Amino acid sequence: MSFLETAGVLALIYIVARLATFIYQLLSPVRINVKDLGEWALVTGSTDGIGKAYAMELAKRGTDINKNIGFNDGYFLGLNVVLISRTKEKLEQVEKEIQSKYSNVQVKIIAFDFASKFNILIIKQFVCIYVKNRANLDRAI
Repeated sequence: MSFLETAGVLALIYIVARLATFIYQLLSPVRINVKDLGEWALVTGSTDGIGKAYAMELAKRGTDINKNIGFNDGYFLGLNVVLISRTKEKLEQVEKEIQSKYSNVQVKIIAFDFASKFNILIIKQFVCIYVKNRANLDRAI
């Protein structure tokens, strides 16, 4: 095999390896260290569908973090969950479900309808106070 053929084969192997790495990174799920984002996660629409799935996954990841680090003695390092939705009964049901699966996770529930005009005024006042006082939250994302 000549020098040019060898160089061509090596270049082809390099390109295929880079392409395989790119495809792997594109298709593999992104794993975020949720601990870096704070101690609490707020999930809206958490009684059904995607919101409920997010709440369950965040509670699970918090528990997984504890197991990976080796804290099985009840000390919790992961995310606690604040659930927000319109109906209190459904919120209580999801709260019980999370507590039964992940006993180390703290769960708070808030029944709140974001579509109500009265509630929009409350949100507006909160934002004005937040901007004015520059409240110190874990992270505003």
